[in-house]
Amino acid sequence: MDFDLFEPDEDDDILSTLNIEPTQVPNDALSNDVIPEFQCQGEDSLNAQFSLDGFIKNTFLHYNFENKNKAIEEVSLSSYEFQKQQLKGNTVTSFVFGEACTNVQYLISSVQGPLGTSHEEISFYRRRRQVTLLYHLILQTTHTEEWNFLKPHLTRLRSLLNNCIQTETLKLVYFANSCKGNECNIPAYHLLHGLLEWKFLDLCILYKYDLNSVTDIENSAKSSSSVISQCERIVNDLLICSIFVYPKKRSAELLFSSPFPCTCVKEVWLLLQFSLQKWSLSEKPDEDKISFWSLFNKSMDRIRTKMGK
Repeated sequence: MDFDLFEPDEDDDILSTLNIEPTQVPNDALSNDVIPEFQCQGEDSLNAQFSLDGFIKNTFLHYNFENKNKAIEEVSLSSYEFQKQQLKGNTVTSFVFGEACTNVQYLISSVQGPLGTSHEEISFYRRRRQVTLLYHLILQTTHTEEWNFLKPHLTRLRSLLNNCIQTETLKLVYFANSCKGNECNIPAYHLLHGLLEWKFLDLCILYKYDLNSVTDIENSAKSSSSVISQCERIVNDLLICSIFVYPKKRSAELLFSSPFPCTCVKEVWLLLQFSLQKWSLSEKPDEDKISFWSLFNKSMDRIRTKMGK
């Protein structure tokens, strides 16, 4: 497999063709009324635009998570319609996060094989959306003093995503784009787009609360390492999805076709790049800042080594 299709100095030229103006000019009307989610528009192309429902069009990173979204503050979770103020007791919080884990496991099981369900079963989209709303709610409304209470619950959900979503699972969902968007009722579609939402939002939560809540150098380095580790996992997942696309393209197609299964995957690539530019992460205080491309190259080297065995 030829991983050197593009020269390194072409990266900026490729990115310059993308319409990223919405990240530079905030639209308060959008960012206060819309809870960002990925709304697929089908297979990606070089000229495809990002969805109005997505993170980039809603200037998600512009305010560094400080802009208050009224829609998120009014979110209710589960069929019991729990709200944020009720996530202070261990019983309710454990139930809500347990239900989130159940929804993730249900989507994974549905991708691996059809499940016998009743006609009134909760839709795949609603299961995915409930997990996404939980992440949005935690990211926007959590106070610093609440972090230590919520941290173990988020760690459990993160471990589930990290342990269950391996290469074999990604192989079942990487192609799951749809021009129907979230009206699509295929589990692979909602698992893929849910993973994109959950892993990115979880990364933002780690950065905002875990990294910025510590004051001593030792714990700061540990938290920074956790954020960087999650960044590496996301880059690795994105690369695997693109590598699965690669064999389906003829050599002549590679120069003018997109390496992304859908525009939502491309959006996460850009979100991760913008995030790392803003956050200035380093594993140790005296080390260089981590860049997206350093993580990219590290993942590529790991994949090359694995394929060479």
